[in-house]
Amino acid sequence: MTGAAVAGGVLCGTLLGLAALAVVWGRRVRRRQWERTQTWAQQHGWAAVPRPTVDWWRRLPGANPRGLTHMLSGAIRERPVHVAAYEVTDVSFDAQGGTTSNTNHYTVVVTSLNRPLPEIVVEPRRALSKLRSRVAGPGGAGSGDPAFDRDFRIRTSAPHAVALWCTPEVRAAHTGGHVLLPWSVQGRELMHHTRGAMELTSVISYASALVWLAELIDSGGAR
Repeated sequence: MTGAAVAGGVLCGTLLGLAALAVVWGRRVRRRQWERTQTWAQQHGWAAVPRPTVDWWRRLPGANPRGLTHMLSGAIRERPVHVAAYEVTDVSFDAQGGTTSNTNHYTVVVTSLNRPLPEIVVEPRRALSKLRSRVAGPGGAGSGDPAFDRDFRIRTSAPHAVALWCTPEVRAAHTGGHVLLPWSVQGRELMHHTRGAMELTSVISYASALVWLAELIDSGGAR
C-alpha cells in the first residue's frame, strides 16, 4: 500500500469520525433544549409538545414536513397560542460536485381568530416592491390607504374582502410598527414566523404580540 493510499485512508477515517461526533453532539444539544423547554412549560403552566402533528410547515420557508421539532402551547387572555421551533436545511452543489448544507432555524407563532378568513399574507415591501407600488399602484389587493399600501403588500385569495379585516386600526398598527411581520391566515389560524432559533425568553412576548393582532382583526369583524 502506497503512502498516498494510507494518508487517504487516515483522512477518510478522520472525516467519518468527525461526522459521527457532530451527530452525537447535535443529539445532545437537542436533548438539552428539550429539557429546558419542558422546565419552562412547567414553570409557566404551558404544555411542551415534541414533533407536533400540525400542517403549518406547508406555509413556512422550505416546506419541510419534519421541520417542526417542538412546540409550546398555552393561552394569552384566554386565547390559545402556540410557539414552535422549525428548521429547514438547504443543500447547494459546487462545480466539482461537492455539496454544502446549511440549516436555517425559525420561530413560529400561531393563534386562532374568532372567525375564518380567506387566505391572507401580509408582508413588508422591499425597496423594489415599494418603487413598483408607487409607480403602478398596489395591485388588486390594495387596502386603499396609500401609506399602508406603500410599505406593505397583501396577497389574498379574496381581494374583494380586504376591507372586512384591514380596518383603519389594523392599518395604523402596521404603519406604527406594532405588528409581527410577515403574518398569514388560513381559515381561523393566524401565523407569524421569523428567522432565528426559538428563545424561551421571547416566547411570551411573541405570543402576546400575535394575540394582540388577532384581537385587533377580530374587533374589526365585529363592527
